[in-house]
Amino acid sequence: MNIAIVGGQGKMGMLVERLLAKHGMQAFPVGRKTADIDDVIKKCDVVIFSIPSAAFADLGSLIDEKLLKGKLLIDLSSQVLSQAEKLASLSDSIGFIHFLFGPDIQNIKNQNVIVSADLSDARFAEIVSILKKEGANVNASSAEHHDYMMGLVQALSQFSSISLAKTVSESKTSKKELDDFSSITFSLNASAISRIVKQDAQLWAAIQFHNAFFTDILDAHVRTIESLKKFVAEKDYEGFKKMFETVAAFWKDERESIAVAEETTRETSRGANRETGAGVLGPKGSYSEEASLKYDPKAEPIFFDSIAEIISALAAGSISKAILPMENSIQGTILETLDGIYYNDLKISDEITVDIHHSIAGIDRKLAAEDVRSIYSHPQSLGQCAAYIRKHYPHAKLVLTPSNPAAFKKIRDEGLTDALAIGPRICADIYGLSIIEEDIQDTMNNQTLFVAVSKKPSDRMLQSSLLVIDPKENRPGLLHDVLGIFKDADINLMKLESRPSRSKLGTYIFYLKADIAQKDVKFAGILQQLQQFGKVTVLTA
Repeated sequence: MNIAIVGGQGKMGMLVERLLAKHGMQAFPVGRKTADIDDVIKKCDVVIFSIPSAAFADLGSLIDEKLLKGKLLIDLSSQVLSQAEKLASLSDSIGFIHFLFGPDIQNIKNQNVIVSADLSDARFAEIVSILKKEGANVNASSAEHHDYMMGLVQALSQFSSISLAKTVSESKTSKKELDDFSSITFSLNASAISRIVKQDAQLWAAIQFHNAFFTDILDAHVRTIESLKKFVAEKDYEGFKKMFETVAAFWKDERESIAVAEETTRETSRGANRETGAGVLGPKGSYSEEASLKYDPKAEPIFFDSIAEIISALAAGSISKAILPMENSIQGTILETLDGIYYNDLKISDEITVDIHHSIAGIDRKLAAEDVRSIYSHPQSLGQCAAYIRKHYPHAKLVLTPSNPAAFKKIRDEGLTDALAIGPRICADIYGLSIIEEDIQDTMNNQTLFVAVSKKPSDRMLQSSLLVIDPKENRPGLLHDVLGIFKDADINLMKLESRPSRSKLGTYIFYLKADIAQKDVKFAGILQQLQQFGKVTVLTA
């Protein structure tokens, strides 16, 4: 199948050309500089239009419109109805494909794409099948419903951001003051504004001016603002509360429905794999998932948003086991894991070591270093790449995320063109970001120790033991006496770490990792001697 891409020299046109060529289709980008454009159109079965809305009015000056009869015509713009009438006058088979992402990504896996729901043309079905093979989230829609939804998620959201930007820019403040006083909520708004103002005004005007539904949507929005303004002016708390509760109920339900549909969410996984799966730090693509598959390839990962949530699920019996990061060769102990295991009476049954190779990625591979405002990643990963970040992005703001994949997902979902994420390469593939550089960790010998954790002891037996001592008194020489027991038994102590006891300021518990298995004949005697100093808990199974 031969395909002409009108406007194919643009970024989106080139993206489509790459996708089609990858699957063996002949794609020909054409534009005003194409000398033999009519000859190209004649030999093609499909013509894809990747041109601005305004260009359709002058389409006849670009190509001989009579040549389009009988061909499948596909529009890539975000205002379907405004082009549909024109295309329908030229051919009996027309449709649309709307990519809900920018053209700079290298991988469309997990990206949202909206396609015509009422087009049965086999040529169109073949093109849509390519999008599905590439892993895109393909959803079908009528032209009318598509434009209505774009009026909400594009026109209205962008209009609101532009309005906010104008109001703030006309206030008696500076950009630096905004950064200094910025809350998390405002930072999210500012990120959207930053993305918008980097584009040409014509783009946003086209989205808002040519959407047939937007005027009515905007009228409803203005009425909402007026009613909210009245609540504030009259200090009508009951009215505001009632409105707010209605809004909160809608968004709560929406988030829950998304959580059910998303295959990588912990709720979906938890219900299906409660006994056989393993809780890991998600979303998909984390080093925790890699460790889990290395530990047990048959155990399907159950993704959680944080280590604390995994530990809570284990303690409550919602899941039977988990794979948690315990220690990194550069950054040291992950204290949240260590304390969580101890204070929730959990047991470590195995250890898994994973080599860590960090990559840095973003929406635009060619983003200049001076234009990078933020770098997102898990605190451990940022620490492991600290020297690299200082050298290449000294002015970038470091933003902490619960996991590495969460950083990549945030940049993709929010379209953060001035931000980068750090984490495993697979995250870039999963979330459609472009790799800027690989192996950016400060030390090449970068490894993380993961532990398999459960509520009940396992049949597996580690060659080392992790103990916790909660001393009954704080006296000079206490730690010396504790260490002496291991020295006298000729047992190597691999780790010693103190942590606040949580009972009184200035009192501590001690974590000790000893190079001895619990089945060793010496172990029971050592345990008995240690108990003279206080409560001793064995964290390894």
